[in-house]
Amino acid sequence: MKCRHTTSIAAHLLGALDPADALELERHYRTCADCRDEVILLAPLPGLLHRAGGSPPDEDHEPAKASGGEPPDGNRESPPGAAGLPPDGVRESHAGQPPDTAGIPAPARRGRRLRFAAVGGMLALLAASGAAGYVTGQSRSTPPVAAGPPAVAAPPAVATANWSHTFGAMPGFTVTADLTEQPWGTQVRLHLGAPPSSKQCRLVVFTRDGTQQTTGWWTTGYYTDADITTSTSVPLAEIVRLEIFDTTDNLLAGITK
Repeated sequence: MKCRHTTSIAAHLLGALDPADALELERHYRTCADCRDEVILLAPLPGLLHRAGGSPPDEDHEPAKASGGEPPDGNRESPPGAAGLPPDGVRESHAGQPPDTAGIPAPARRGRRLRFAAVGGMLALLAASGAAGYVTGQSRSTPPVAAGPPAVAAPPAVATANWSHTFGAMPGFTVTADLTEQPWGTQVRLHLGAPPSSKQCRLVVFTRDGTQQTTGWWTTGYYTDADITTSTSVPLAEIVRLEIFDTTDNLLAGITK
C-alpha cells in the first residue's frame, strides 16, 4: 500500500494547503519515497495550468511550498519533470490514499474540501485542454490572420536575473541560475558544472521575509554538467538566495546575485 499523503501533493504544489499542513507534508516527503515520486511527477502543474488558461486557487496566506513549472515555450532543453529530472533519475509515481481528516475541526475540513475542489477543477481543465500541449508542445497551430494590418501590441516587459555567485559549494561544483518572472511566480533554470554524482538533490528558495520553499527534486548522474529547470510561486523580487541540499540536508551549493 502506498503512502496516503500522495493525494495531497497536487494541492500542496498549487499552494492550496494551510501553512501548517504544507509544512508538515514537506517534512514528511523528505523521508518518503512515494511522496517524492509524486512531487517529481507533478512539479510542472502550475506552468501547465497557466498555459491551459487556468491559474492556481486564490490564497489568503503565503504558500509554504513551491509549485513546479515548465518553460513557457515549446523549446525545452529537457523533458518536463521535477526540476528537469535527468533521464536516469526518472521514477514511477504511485497514487496514494485519501488524506486523513480525523481530528480536524469541521470548519477546517470544509475549507480544505473547498480548496481541494478548486484544485480538482484545475486538474480537469489541464486534462481537457493542456495535456496535449505538455506531450506535443514542440508545435503550435497558427491562428488565422484577419485581412488588413493587425494591431501590434508591445509585449510586456519580463523581469529576469542571472545569479552566478556560489557559496558553500562542494569542491569543483559550480552553479549559475537564470530567473525569469512569470504570472504565477518565477521560473528557475540552473546550470550545474561538475555536480557530485549519484546524489538526490532538492532546491530550496529563500525569501526576504525568512520563509523557504522546496521547489523540486532531481538525481545527479555521471556527467560533467547539467541544466535543471524548475519553478516557484515566489515572485522574483522576493527571492534572496537559492540553496541545493542532498537528502541528509547537507548543503551542496548556494547561489546569490
